Parts: sequence; C-alpha cells; structure tokens
Amino acid sequence: MHKGRRCLAPLLVVACSSSTDPPPAAAPAPTTSAPPPVQTPTCKSSTDDGRRPIEQMACNKCVTGASGAVLCVGSEKCTYAVGEGGTFRYEIRLAKDTTMHVPEIPACGCATYGADPMSFVSISISGTGGVGYCATCDVGCCGGAPEQTITLAARTCDDLLTWPGKQWAGPSDTGNGLGPDFPPGDYVVHVTFGADQPLDAVVDLPIKVQ
Repeated sequence: MHKGRRCLAPLLVVACSSSTDPPPAAAPAPTTSAPPPVQTPTCKSSTDDGRRPIEQMACNKCVTGASGAVLCVGSEKCTYAVGEGGTFRYEIRLAKDTTMHVPEIPACGCATYGADPMSFVSISISGTGGVGYCATCDVGCCGGAPEQTITLAARTCDDLLTWPGKQWAGPSDTGNGLGPDFPPGDYVVHVTFGADQPLDAVVDLPIKVQ
C-alpha cells in the first residue's frame, strides 16, 4: 500500500492500491480559444477591379448617406446554419471629395481615422439578448486623439468581414477568445460610415441563423 493510506475495515468497501498500480491519469488541461485577428476595415480595391457590383450578390443592401456617399453590404446568402459563419463584402463609394468631422477621442479611446475612407467604416453583426460579433468593439485601451477634420478623396473602397459564426466583442486587453455559436434567430449585419453623430450613413442587412 502507499504510505499514509490504510484500509479501514473489511465491511467498508475501499480499494487499496498497491505500489505497482499506475498513478491516476491527470485531468486534461482546459482548452482556450485564441482570439482571431482583428479585421480593421481597410481599402482593399476600387471600381476598376472587374468584380460585379454588390447589388448583384444574392443578399445585399445599399443606402445613400447625407454626404451623397453610398454604403453597401452583401453576401452570397442570407441564411446560415448554426456555427457556419460567412463572408460579407462591404463598400463605400465617394463620388466627390468628402469632408469628415472627427470629434475628440477621449483618453483610452481606440478609434483611428485617416485618409482611407474605410477608417470611417465599422461593421458588426448583432441580434437580441446581447448576441453579437464585433471585432473592433473592444480592442483594449488606446491613447485617444484630438478633434480634427479630414477630407477624403473621391474613390470607391471595399473590404471583407469573415465571420466565424461565433459571438465575439474583440480581444480587449486580455486576449479574449471567441465565444459560443450564434443561436438560431434573426440578426443584422450593421455597417456605418462616419465619425460624428449623426452618422453619415447606416445600413442594416437582415440575416438568419437556423
């Protein structure tokens, strides 16, 4: 028997291990989900890249903003299986030079604006009960920025959001990993253009998880 352990009585059923018994298997280490890369909107292409317009995708929606900018989002389908995920193409079209006002960003704020029109675009997926996916909502604490005015040159830019079908609010300062799958329900792909309130343009594309 191992030192320090005794069988108490014949009537009490207790298995005594011999010194030749193998040690019990160690409990498996808990698994953690590493955070995916943060997909910050960046101008990836222009109108001369030969691709079909978003309006020709199976699931799409466009709006015209107060400045005349056109904001679009689209995908090849509007319905997804639980845990499936999907890819959404979103686009901002500026027919003329557009001046944007950027309010002061307080200390620890992380928004960064510049000459890239996509720096004024945000994209997320949301529904009821706090279910959502927003890679840039919580990226931790940054340094803030002063109030400024930025003029964007006329151009068309787009980018892709690759959604893994799971909930996530961003990595924060602690490397938060992905959450559970989106449960069945109705959701919207929420895309905005602007830095100040009211935003210049907002488009909501309905999707379904089932």
